[in-house]
Amino acid sequence: MNRPLFKYACRYTPGDGVMTFSYRGRERVFETKSPFNVADATSQCDGRTDFGQACRSAGIGAAESERLIEFLTQYQLVVDGETTLRADGLLSGAELFWRLENLLLTWRTSPPKTVPNLDLDRSIAAGQAPISVVKGLFLEIAHLLRSVPDELACAVESAPQGPVQQAFMEFYEEECNHGRILTDALSSWFDGKKTIVESVPLPTTVARMHAYKGWARKDVLLYATALMRDESSALDAEVHEEEDIYLGMERHYDIPSIVVEKYRWHANLDRQLEHGFFPLEIFGSVDVVSEQRVKQTVSVLQQIVELHELFKWGVTQYYANNSVDTRFDRSASIFGEAGAPVRLKATAS
Repeated sequence: MNRPLFKYACRYTPGDGVMTFSYRGRERVFETKSPFNVADATSQCDGRTDFGQACRSAGIGAAESERLIEFLTQYQLVVDGETTLRADGLLSGAELFWRLENLLLTWRTSPPKTVPNLDLDRSIAAGQAPISVVKGLFLEIAHLLRSVPDELACAVESAPQGPVQQAFMEFYEEECNHGRILTDALSSWFDGKKTIVESVPLPTTVARMHAYKGWARKDVLLYATALMRDESSALDAEVHEEEDIYLGMERHYDIPSIVVEKYRWHANLDRQLEHGFFPLEIFGSVDVVSEQRVKQTVSVLQQIVELHELFKWGVTQYYANNSVDTRFDRSASIFGEAGAPVRLKATAS
């Protein structure tokens, strides 16, 4: 890699005999006798400057230079500037992805404040959330995941024919059964699968479902932007114990083990399959991104971050005061008591 681009979301801090790099919640330590020289060289990794030249100007020798680029590459702190950046200075889709990642990771830790700060994950991990909230969370997640095939079908339909459409078709194959798998597992805790499927999702859940479908129909780049918030990667830091909702469920709640097992499986699957970087495939297919399209992607990124917070707020607010039974099918009154159907006579036109 001759012209590395230090990822916009990465940070570095020189210390006593070390240079500490941080990215996606993980810290990597590079041992060096010249941390400030390394910092100087790293600051020049703009994707256009030759790495050897950057190291020489920073006073770093050949051996240290080779060790540094191996370190940066090993931990995926840099990307190839020659394939990411355009020579004419225009914004490529790939460069936009890495710039959006920087914004996303900032908002993940400090999201825009549109709802009160309710740390649902920590509350469940500590066993402080009511069981009705935990049960409601599982129900709403099941609604979201059963909607994913429809979203991806919209993306397949609106995607340009060729590699992008093929990528979404393959992603569909990987994702299409997850909602069914989680619903089947959840049925052991509810009164059967039909109860779950026919239940009414919260409006804060419906908002997310409709937003995904709308973006998938309008522009697959917007949908890929939303997926950046949803999908995780092996590069992400491990979930801390105090935020591990599945560990909290095992410790503090009486929940069927198959439910916790399948939901944890789904959470870990994205990391194993590197779904966190599936959107990069879509962004990488765009040669040049217009200013208007950039504004749209930034808007979508903020919207999806806020919708995630709204989703958790809705779950917490509603299920802290209501049981999941209140979301079950209420059509019985239309068809009569005790299941006796109401006969509706057709009127002559």
